[in-house]
Amino acid sequence: MKVMREVTDWAVDYRQPNHVYLMKGDRALAYVPWGKGKVMRLRSPLRLDLRGRRFAEVPDQWGMLEQHQDDVGIRTWQVQGSRGDNYTVSLEDNRWTCTCPGHGFRGRCRHVDEVRTKEAA
Repeated sequence: MKVMREVTDWAVDYRQPNHVYLMKGDRALAYVPWGKGKVMRLRSPLRLDLRGRRFAEVPDQWGMLEQHQDDVGIRTWQVQGSRGDNYTVSLEDNRWTCTCPGHGFRGRCRHVDEVRTKEAA
């Protein structure tokens, strides 16, 4: 699961709101409406048509992953990076992920290693 902010430029004369979504594949489980801070839970996963839309993965500052981890069998941890940024480390189906740029580039990072070490102890 990932927390994704929609960054689509809608090319319209008015401000089309882009929301933040908790995504599992192409399905949204929850979202934070634009300009609001409250997580809105969807009754059932909603398939989003991703054609023509752009999204960027963002840290989970709303606690969406934690609120939904029982629903989808995922565990998450918040880890502070060396420069003070907060990242979300996730374990889903024996697969570790992190929202840091290093994990996105290399597929591994020290944040995941740190959590794995603590969990193994």
